[in-house]
Amino acid sequence: MVFFTIMTIYLRCFISLITFWFKNKTFKISTENLSKKVYILYTIRAILTLLAQTTYTLATSSINSSIAWVFLNMTSLYSVFFGDLFLKEKMKLADILVIISILALTIISKEFL
Repeated sequence: MVFFTIMTIYLRCFISLITFWFKNKTFKISTENLSKKVYILYTIRAILTLLAQTTYTLATSSINSSIAWVFLNMTSLYSVFFGDLFLKEKMKLADILVIISILALTIISKEFL
């Protein structure tokens, strides 16, 4: 299980680097318009990303990883609610209906398995 988890992290890194390369045609970040505040934000984001990847590896390689997968697979749901709460993005009726539909399908599929 640890091998799968570490390979997932490497695959994410590889995809990120390829995407960055195709967008910028280089691996350098242009520093002409970046302020100190932006550097601090990028540093905090990098630290949080490393922390998230470390906890991801530990959670998915533990004995109780089945519980961790439930919460790891709900990140898109978290982003919808936290976007509404912190970023003041307004949820549309369609967003709420999709979330309710996915929840209902999950409950129904668990009942028939």
